[in-house]
Amino acid sequence: MELICMVGLQGSGKSTIAQDLKNDMGNCEIVSSDAIRKEFNNEITNEQVFKIYYARAKEFLKAGKNVILDATNITIKSRRQIFMQLKNIPCEKTCYIVNTPIDICEERLAERNKDTTNQIEVPLEVLHKYVKSFEMPFLNEGWDDIIIHNVSAFNSQVFEQIVELMNNFDQKNLHHKYSLGEHGKRLEEFIQDKNFPKNTGLLHDVGKLFTQTIDEEGQAHYYQHHNVGAYFLLSHTYMIEDMNILDLVFYVNYHMMPFNWQTQKAMDKWKERFGERKFEMLETLNEGDKKASGTQ
Repeated sequence: MELICMVGLQGSGKSTIAQDLKNDMGNCEIVSSDAIRKEFNNEITNEQVFKIYYARAKEFLKAGKNVILDATNITIKSRRQIFMQLKNIPCEKTCYIVNTPIDICEERLAERNKDTTNQIEVPLEVLHKYVKSFEMPFLNEGWDDIIIHNVSAFNSQVFEQIVELMNNFDQKNLHHKYSLGEHGKRLEEFIQDKNFPKNTGLLHDVGKLFTQTIDEEGQAHYYQHHNVGAYFLLSHTYMIEDMNILDLVFYVNYHMMPFNWQTQKAMDKWKERFGERKFEMLETLNEGDKKASGTQ
């Protein structure tokens, strides 16, 4: 018996892929948050939706059926809720990430929103908000397996184009002396013998290319750049040379977190969630990130 949790943005194609997975598995039920909303004519709160969502998943699993959970499930919090709700039901748990590029999601949502028969409209600003909330799944959450829907071979030309953009990118921030590319190169040198996936340091801040805002004093800010950068790499896997995609995207996604580990309680919490190895690697990455800024 298997539980498959779909993870992906609105417009990524999760529901279509979930149906394909169901057809291949047999003895399987899809539990969809959007389908529940439509069932109740969209006159139901989010809390009510997920109360039904988990109740149906439990019912099907207890009946010996495979279950596919079809919702965005893009945050640690949302996925922890799945484990909490289904913790007493033994089954294989697979996380299935649909890594469709954001521009394709935008196109699909724009078309979907034109459909007057569609009961659920998702404005594009909601999609962009979700990208900034994206948190990469990791095995220590409790998964038996994590599958990425589309993995492409490394493309050196595209990689070089992104690196060139980073080399020419002025960070415009008092906390950084160097260009985005130079900062990444310095961090890559710091971690080169520390068992990180290749180019983790170089690409750790790639999300800054897409998130820069300038305040009234001319200082740049990069709200949730770590989440945006992680999703960019996940949806452009040909940027990742050694194919260690899960780990590289993990470190890009969570590299800012040690800045918030101000208490022992917080450190203990995340060491338990990430596991000791990844926790210590994030601390090493954070140490190098500070040194590579050129301001210390």
